[in-house]
Amino acid sequence: METLYNRLIDFEQADEDIKSLIGSSQIDMLNLQKRIFSEYEKNPILYDAIKDRKSIERTVEEITQINGGIGRILPWKKEIEHNGRLNNLRELIDVPDCLRTQGFFVPDNFITATLEISSISFGILYPITLFVTNSEEIRHIMQISSAMISSVVGFSAGAIMTYRRTLGVPEIFEEAKYLDKKIKKLYK
Repeated sequence: METLYNRLIDFEQADEDIKSLIGSSQIDMLNLQKRIFSEYEKNPILYDAIKDRKSIERTVEEITQINGGIGRILPWKKEIEHNGRLNNLRELIDVPDCLRTQGFFVPDNFITATLEISSISFGILYPITLFVTNSEEIRHIMQISSAMISSVVGFSAGAIMTYRRTLGVPEIFEEAKYLDKKIKKLYK
């Protein structure tokens, strides 16, 4: 989906390219940018920023608070209002999927991913150990190994999901600041 930010950047880059090729540009960038903004004015987040109620950067701060501190490793309940605001923000800037709340049982966090992946891998490995050998001693070693392997795999999956929740978040602050500057330039 093409966001407001991407459209503005594309037009600015095209204007710079034209200037570098022929020395000047006949494009009225302020008028063009205002027209692009007008296509998004029904967006409640942009509307609030234009009316000087709440900046886009402040909205991003509020939305990303869910991903701060211990919230990064905990499961989130599915919040329809939060996801709706996220969809509105997605029209304006590139918002990473990791900020969407999907529910407690989705393995998108450390705790849920660790528990679910460990359980699944143990559920697969343990029954295999029952049929591999007749030796009780080897079977016991394999069962302990399957528990350890399951724990490591689950912990690794949890760590990956925690890392995934941090990807892309710093960039959206830069995009929000850029749009706030444009709003001040065009509407104030």
